Amino acid sequence: MKLGMTAVVLGGSAAGLCAAGALAPYFSQVLVLERDELPADAEHRRGVPQSKHPHFLLNSGRRAIGELFPGFEDELVAGGGLHLMPSMDAAYLDGAGWSARKSSAMTMIYSSRILIERVLRDKVRGLANVTIREGVRVTGLSTRDGTVTGVDLTTSIGDEHLDADFVVDAMGRGSPVSSWLVAAGWPALESQTLDAKVTYTSRWYELPAQRPPSWWWQHLVIMPTRDKGEHPAEHEFLVNFFPIEGNRVIACMGSWGTPCRVPTTRSSNRPAGYGRRCSRPRWIGARLPRRSI
Repeated sequence: MKLGMTAVVLGGSAAGLCAAGALAPYFSQVLVLERDELPADAEHRRGVPQSKHPHFLLNSGRRAIGELFPGFEDELVAGGGLHLMPSMDAAYLDGAGWSARKSSAMTMIYSSRILIERVLRDKVRGLANVTIREGVRVTGLSTRDGTVTGVDLTTSIGDEHLDADFVVDAMGRGSPVSSWLVAAGWPALESQTLDAKVTYTSRWYELPAQRPPSWWWQHLVIMPTRDKGEHPAEHEFLVNFFPIEGNRVIACMGSWGTPCRVPTTRSSNRPAGYGRRCSRPRWIGARLPRRSI
C-alpha cells in the first residue's frame, strides 16, 4: 500500500539510509539529501565525526537492517567485517581477573563505521525508487495547515524546493528542524539533558601479518577499576583493542567523569604514556609495535 508519492530523508548517514530503506516500499519516490559528497569506498568524511571510533552490530540490529536490506550482513562480512562471538573471541578484564570464555548465542560483526555505511549506501543505491542527492544543504521546510509539505535546499547551482508527502529528519544532534518547526507555529518540545561526562579517544593501527601466539583473542577489553582507594586516574578508563576489516584495530580509551584528553595525532606519543598507566599495561604493549594509520 502506497502512502504517498514522495518521501524526503534529510541526511545520508546510517540513520538516513535505513530510513530510506524503510520508506521505499510505501512511496513512489524516496529522496535522500546529504550535505557531503559521498565517497565511493569506505572512507572518512566530515559529516560523520564519530567514524574513527569503534562500531559494531549486535544481533537485533543486524536482523533489523537485514529485513530492510536482504544480504546486508553477508556483504558486510564480504567487505572484511569480522563475525565473532565476544564471549569466546574477546579477552575481557573486569576486576581482578580475566573472564572465563564460554559459548553464547550473542555474536557481533566487527567493522569500521565507514564500512557499515559504504555497504548501506550500496544497498540503498540498489533500490530502484530511491535517489541519493549529494552536496545538498537543506535550508528550511515548507508548511501548510499544520502539515510539512516540502523542503527548501541549496546546491552548487542554486536554490531549490521539493514537494514532499513525508519528511524524515536524520541530520543528527545538530539538526535545525526543531527550530524550523517552532518558527512555523509548532510548540517547542521539552528537552532534558543528562551529562554523563563520557569522554573517549581512538587511534587506528595496522596489525602485523603474523599475530604473536599469545594473541588468541580478537577483541581486548579492560573495564574501569572498581577500586575505591587511591589509584591512577587512568585506571578509570575503559580500554578497547577493537578489530576491524583490513587487518586493523582501533585502540580506544574512554572514561566516565575522568578527563581523557589524549592527543591522537600520528606524531604524538602521549597515548602510549596514558596506556602504560592503565590497569593492565599488557594492552599498550600489544598495540605499540603496530603502525599507526
